[in-house]
Amino acid sequence: MLILRGTCPACFACFGKLVNHQVFDGCPLDMNVPRNQWITFKRSFRFAAFAYCYYCGLPQDRGSVKESPACHRNLTWGKGVICPWGDYIFIVLWSIWHTENLRLPFLAANQLDQDIVYEDFVDWATEEDAVSGEYYKGLEGFVGFCERWMASGRKAGNHV
Repeated sequence: MLILRGTCPACFACFGKLVNHQVFDGCPLDMNVPRNQWITFKRSFRFAAFAYCYYCGLPQDRGSVKESPACHRNLTWGKGVICPWGDYIFIVLWSIWHTENLRLPFLAANQLDQDIVYEDFVDWATEEDAVSGEYYKGLEGFVGFCERWMASGRKAGNHV
């Protein structure tokens, strides 16, 4: 997450590039991701209190179980402090869904039907199986996406 801080999640998802600009405000014009409807997607995620960061969706420490990434845990929180990864995971997932050459490999990597409809994708992304030690499926998918990006050599323009 440290290398993603301050970068555009849409450009990261769509082009594999780490660029510093406001989300959607400096993205290439040929990007086909709807730029103003992703917030409805984010609102589909309803986490148990204090299980995940409301802003970015990363896991929080749950009692003695320290699940929060160190980069998130070590932030100095206080009045007016906003999570530096706010909305990142949600916008990456939104961007993947709306970019066919990313969506199809993402669906395959997560054993989802290639013909899945948006509503079923949202249901899948928001599902959590904490008993089996998993986070919500969208976060698991995001982590896998990042792992494939890292394995690709992190070259600008690589699609993962």
